[in-house]
Amino acid sequence: MSTISGGDAGPIVIRASSKSVSVYAHRGEQGPEGPQGIQGIQGLTGDVGPEGAQGLQGPRGFTGERGEQGLKGDKGDTGIQGPQGPQGDTGSRGLKGDIGLTGSQGLQGLQGSKGDTGDQGPQGLQGIQGNTGSKGDTGATGPEGPQGLQGVKGDKGDTGATGLTGPQGAQGIQGLTGEQGLKGDTGSTGPQGATGLQGPKGDKGDTGSQGLTGATGATGSQGPQGIQGDVGLTGPTGATGPQGLTGSTGATGPTGPQGPAGVDATLLQTVVDKSANYTIVAEDKFKLLRATGSPITFTVANVLAVGEWIEVMQEGGNLTFVAGSGVTLNAISNKLGTNQVYAKVKIQNVASGQYRLTGDLINTNLW
Repeated sequence: MSTISGGDAGPIVIRASSKSVSVYAHRGEQGPEGPQGIQGIQGLTGDVGPEGAQGLQGPRGFTGERGEQGLKGDKGDTGIQGPQGPQGDTGSRGLKGDIGLTGSQGLQGLQGSKGDTGDQGPQGLQGIQGNTGSKGDTGATGPEGPQGLQGVKGDKGDTGATGLTGPQGAQGIQGLTGEQGLKGDTGSTGPQGATGLQGPKGDKGDTGSQGLTGATGATGSQGPQGIQGDVGLTGPTGATGPQGLTGSTGATGPTGPQGPAGVDATLLQTVVDKSANYTIVAEDKFKLLRATGSPITFTVANVLAVGEWIEVMQEGGNLTFVAGSGVTLNAISNKLGTNQVYAKVKIQNVASGQYRLTGDLINTNLW
């Protein structure tokens, strides 16, 4: 291989590898540009230079249409849940594809016989939560199903505009291959092609040994209701909770019906004379019955309302009081007769059918 060295003002030195030849000459003025020479033999490819810095990422291509959803495969065994990775950026949402057909529900297995219910023991205190167990071995992966058909290739992105070509200079002796230039910007990504059809599902692999229980997954759809079991023993009654706050005062209820007319208040008492045996009537309430005959028996009928009363005064012979139908008549020591002339007795209804006799009374067998 020959090398040429020299400057604009110094001598030009040519060295060959097989012979030592030195030619010294002064560079003259540059002559007119000669015709383009024949292209020399391409030199050996130099070593690959270091990779240039990655160009800016081109704009994201349009999301292709979503293919039809394939048939739902059998549910695989639940693997151990790995640690949650960092959340990536949310991509643009593609068009929603058509929902695939729902597979038919498998037959429900027979329900096992129910064991006898044991006696319910008292509930113990909740224990401290144990440490999470180590991750179980992952079960063997089943054979991979045949690959589905490749989707249609997306359209090629637009090519960037080519820069202007500079004038070609005279071809000199081919120099050594320079370092590889920086990598150009990546062209725009073409739109994604349609998703190919999903291949048939491969055979189910052997079930691996069961690992530790993973985190609880989302609740599945509710299965058919099983046969109702026997009613368990009633647990002990819990402690009474604290009394709730007093509720707000309710709305005022409707006004009740008007009560019966009240008793006329008067300072004057009506006096009515009775000279023979007599049974009291409702119109006698609050009156003074003056007994002028001798002797007279008063029969207490159930004609007074609770709280109403009648007074009787002895003006003649002794008076005797007896209970009428449906009446219970009571007095102190069962004294049911007046004691002497001018003795006054009060008859009052204190409850339904319950009458009391008070005043100047004596036992009738003492007359």
